Amino acid sequence: MTSLIALRQYGGDSRAQTLWSISDRLRFLTHLMSVPRMCGIPLAIASVPRRVLSDTFPDLVERARWHHLRAFGDCMAKADAHIRQNGHPQEVATIVAEHSEKPERQAMRAAMDVYREGFRLKSEYHTPGIADRKRGYSTGNLEFRISRIRDTIHFVLKGKEPLVDVADACAFGFRAWLRGDKFGSQYLSAIGLPETQMAAELWRHSGGCNCYSPPR
Repeated sequence: MTSLIALRQYGGDSRAQTLWSISDRLRFLTHLMSVPRMCGIPLAIASVPRRVLSDTFPDLVERARWHHLRAFGDCMAKADAHIRQNGHPQEVATIVAEHSEKPERQAMRAAMDVYREGFRLKSEYHTPGIADRKRGYSTGNLEFRISRIRDTIHFVLKGKEPLVDVADACAFGFRAWLRGDKFGSQYLSAIGLPETQMAAELWRHSGGCNCYSPPR
């Protein structure tokens, strides 16, 4: 549904050009993107610039797929950290992802194994946050690990899991903002991420990862 209604020039299905007006598609997408904010659901996001080389999965997959896996793993790590810091002592999570081809599923499971073992980000890949730059040094947590996420990834068919559709919509909106697309600012506002803060955190320049709890 999300890919059908998204504007064609930003990756949507051409059938939406005749089924929906631009204003209707924009309204639908922003409503879908606002679900986490309206329901108080934390949102883990990650962006890996193309210039970042593969040092975490050196021989696992080709470079283009590696960037996607790195973002996937970083999201898991930030979500896991959010659970450890804010969840119940016995709280655990399950990854639900859209069903994909066997090589992609195997790569995602391998990425989960890497993050379960844990690693520390190289300092040259770390971009200091707003508070870090004010104080003159970084206190950022460069450790990436998962310990509160179950080992098994639950794969579902496209359109069969509403929360996956919501996550896809939010990813679509955030990616549009990163690229500077026409409706990027409206998408970011719908998701509940403050554009001034996101710009100050240098997402467009350096990428990054974080887990946000947007205000309702």
